[in-house]
Order: sequence, then structure tokens, then C-alpha cells
Amino acid sequence: MQPVLRAVQLLWVNLIMDTFAALALATDPPTDKILDRPPQGRDKPLITTTMWKQITGQNIYKLTVIFVLYFAGGDILSYDLSNPDKQLELHTLIFNVFVWMQIFNIFNNRRLDNKINVLEGILSNWFFIGIVVMIIGLQILIVFVGGRPFGIRPGGLDGVQWAISVVLGSICIPWAMCIKYFPDAWFAKIVAVVGVPFVYVYGVCCKGASKVGGLFKKSKKGEKGDVETGGAPEIVVVDNDANSVANERK
Repeated sequence: MQPVLRAVQLLWVNLIMDTFAALALATDPPTDKILDRPPQGRDKPLITTTMWKQITGQNIYKLTVIFVLYFAGGDILSYDLSNPDKQLELHTLIFNVFVWMQIFNIFNNRRLDNKINVLEGILSNWFFIGIVVMIIGLQILIVFVGGRPFGIRPGGLDGVQWAISVVLGSICIPWAMCIKYFPDAWFAKIVAVVGVPFVYVYGVCCKGASKVGGLFKKSKKGEKGDVETGGAPEIVVVDNDANSVANERK
């Protein structure tokens, strides 16, 4: 079974998410409404419950879309996956859909609260608009001329496949609105119930891994000690002067 995304495709996705998106969001100027926020103490977490809610909700949608396309995309789109060209076409579509979901999610990340308007003040930051346009242009270029380095189908995608990619990507914005209507208190309770087993299993795995690592360290130290103590030959010192004096007396 082939991976959903190839190595070069993952590098491009990481470049979008970690570099270009970070630059675009970092240049977003603050608005006067930020003064209406209550101050946050030093003991407050950096990632709030609202942020975790958005992260979890968006990942649920993205994973659902990617898994459906990967496992059932051939049946839904009537592709004969026994043909290698059709397999490559489906993988190209999955890659394009995933990138477009990241592009539209950049707009959602402009708001860290539960407000709906993610386009507020966007025209005051032309740097943000320029980066998004650059990402879109590079993605179009990669799909059409990426070829073998990116694992792209020669000739790119047709109009229907581009429409599927853009529509599935744009759903990230209304999906984020639905997530924002979900109460933070409910999400916190769900995480408290679901997260306890996860944290417990994670702790057990970490302890087990540390014990196994400790056994390997002890065995290496024991072998090293054996070499240092058992490998050195005994040294016998003979006093030649004492022996010669004893022989003269005899």
C-alpha cells in the first residue's frame, strides 16, 4: 500500500504550514478590539481551549476527507485503480485537495476566538494576501509541471478534479464556523473523559520505553567494566638488586 502523500509532497505541505502561513499570520496587524480582551495570567496555557477545539475539529474533517478519497475514491469517482495511471491520478487529486484545505484553513487561523468573521481587516494586510496568492500560484504550477519529483500525474488535473479540490478545501471555513458554535465547556468535558485513558497509556508507554532503554545502558556499562577490569595483565616487579646481594652473601 502506497503512502497518502510522498516525501516531496510532505515537504511542500510543511513549507506552506510552517513557513508561508507563519509569515502571513505574523504580519497580520492587531485591531482595536484586542483591547477588549481580558488580561491573561502567566499561569494560563499558551494554547487555549478554543484553539484546541479548532485544531481537533479541523483535523477530524481533513482526516475524514483524505481517508475517504484514499480508500473509496476509486469507487466514488469511477476510477479503475488497477491502471497505474488512474492510481497516480487519484494520488494527485488527494495531494491537491489536502493543500487546498491548508490554504483555506489559513483564513480560519486569523481568529483565535469564537468570532465568525475570519476576513475582518484582511484588506489592511497586503502581505498576507500576497503570500496566499503566491501559495496558490505555486500549487497550480506544481500540479501542472511537478511531474515525477512531486509524484504528480503528467498533465495535471482536469476541470472537474480542480473543482473537487477547491470545494472540499473551501468547506474548511464553514466547518470552522460550526466548530465555533460548539461550546468550549462541552469540549473541555469531552477531552477530560477521552484524554484520561490516552494520558494513562502514554505514561505507561513512556515508562516502559525508559526501562527498556535503561536495560540496554546497563548491559553496555557492564561490558565496558569487564573490559576495563579483566583485560589488564598482572605486573610483577622483581628487585634485581636484592637478589644480587643475597647471592654474594652465599
